[in-house]
This record gives sequence, C-alpha cells and structure tokens, in this order.
Amino acid sequence: MDNGSDTGRPLRVVVVGAGVTGLAAAHAFESAGIAYVVVERQAEVAPPAGATIGLFPSTLRVLKQFGVLDLVEDGSDPFEDGFSNRDARGRVLSSPSWRQCLRDNLGHDFRVLERRAFLQILYDALPDKSKIRLGRTATKVQDGPDAVHVDLDDGSRETGDVVLGADGVRSFVRQAMWEEAHLEPGTVKDEAAITTTWRCLFGVGPGEPGRPNAISVSSFPGKRSVVVSHQPNLSSFTFFWKTERRPLAARTRYTADDAAEAAASIAHLPLDEKRTFADVWDRRQRAQLVDIQEGVLSRWHYGRYVLVGDAAHKVRD
Repeated sequence: MDNGSDTGRPLRVVVVGAGVTGLAAAHAFESAGIAYVVVERQAEVAPPAGATIGLFPSTLRVLKQFGVLDLVEDGSDPFEDGFSNRDARGRVLSSPSWRQCLRDNLGHDFRVLERRAFLQILYDALPDKSKIRLGRTATKVQDGPDAVHVDLDDGSRETGDVVLGADGVRSFVRQAMWEEAHLEPGTVKDEAAITTTWRCLFGVGPGEPGRPNAISVSSFPGKRSVVVSHQPNLSSFTFFWKTERRPLAARTRYTADDAAEAAASIAHLPLDEKRTFADVWDRRQRAQLVDIQEGVLSRWHYGRYVLVGDAAHKVRD
C-alpha cells in the first residue's frame, strides 16, 4: 500500500477526539501503517462518565482485526438468558431467540460493557501511547494547499494531510469545515441536519445476584421506552422520552437534581412482574440525564477535512 501523500512525505492524519471513533481510527491507522496523532481535550481517556455500549457481531469482527476481541469478551458476558419485549405492565410480549440467531448467522454474540471500560481496552491495546495527546483542546484548524494545521490550547500545533473530526455531535472540526466550505459558491452549512428529538436517562450499577443474564425492552404510553440489561457484574438502564424537535444549538445541560426529578416521574413504571424502575434506580452507581440527537449530514468531507462518527451522523428513528 502506498501511504505517501502528494507532498512526497508519508501520509499523516490528525484525529480530533479520542472517543470510541477516534481510538478505533487509531487502531485502523496502526494496522494500515499510516502515521497519525490523536488529540483529546479530556485529561483521561476513560473518565467516569457515560453508560454502556452495545457491540453487534459486525463490530466484534472489526475488533478481532484490531486484536482486542478477546479483551472485550473477557470484560463482558453473553446474554445467556435471552431477550424480551414487555408491555406497559411489565408482562412479556415476546422472547425472540435473538442470541442464537446472531451466533448462527453472524458468528458472534451481542455484547454490552461500560463505555469507559471499552475506551480503556482500545487505548491500552495501542502500541504507542505518545500518539494519543490527552488534555489538549483544538482551537483552530487551517486547511492549506500542502497540509492541514491544527492548533492546540497549549500553544503546540499538529500538521498532517487530513484532519479527521471524531469529536462528537458538537464537533469543532465540523464547524471549522463549514466556515471554510461556505466560501465556495453553492455550499451551505448542514446546521439543520442534526436536531434534538429525545431525552434520555441512563445509568449503570452492579450486577444483581439471582437475576437473569438478559436484556428487556419495555414501552409505555407517552412515547416512552426503557432498555434494561443484567450481567453478573454489571446492570444498566436507558430510559427514553420523545420530545419536541429542537435545533442542535438549543442545548440543555441537566443537573443531578434534574436526573433525580426525571427518575421520580417514572419510578412507578413496571419493568417486569416484580420490579419497577425505582428498583434499578436505587441500585445505580452513576446516572445522567442528557438530550439525544438525530440526523445525517449531506457533506462529510471538504478539502482536507473528513468527519466520522457522531460528527457526521447521529442515531436515527
């Protein structure tokens, strides 16, 4: 593979964001022999934030190529007791043989683990940690004829042939790309493409002895639903409310009191024949109330800018 650029020097990518997408990109570049650096504003690669992440067989096959599949499987448990859909009274509507179907047709289980644990696995498996520059915030991006320059808040600069915006739904790289792209006649910003459409209360807690190792999905009146999972060492919940559609810029920062108030409003809702939401909420170790966005940009690249992950497309209905 020719990993050179048209400048005669080796191709180099500046990745902004060391979340799941940014660290996955680092693994891909390592495998391809492409020079890269990742800059991340957080001082820790896996801070105590976020909830869980679900990994389908297609993702697990990629993780096998990265050499981290065994670590992911060691850090999670298959849902041996299955999957259920439940009604607003906690009664089982269906119990599809989802796990066996995935294994038979795609070769792997569905796995769930803490997002921070997954980030730590991806980071620890990288051979050269010096390429992950933590605690640096990108302040300016300049796309030139021969290179792209990313200025950081510590006064340093990273130069490459491509800047990869893996910095989330409120992407700084995307905004910089828009500011340059709008100078070209006929180019418009995708500012209205991503909107806030859901509110979400998520949390994680310890495993519950005696509970089935399973996932359940319940739906309630008022366009509300909850996903609850149980493993021997980890339990999690994700409760969704449909909200009025709002632009991405209309950001709400929820407090711990807001989360507690939201939990109180749904505490009585049944999750199964014996438990209500209050039971899983009381066992939480960490929880957060956030807005969830949806949308897909029409433009994912311009010049030396490339957008990936939530910077370009967000979970949809």
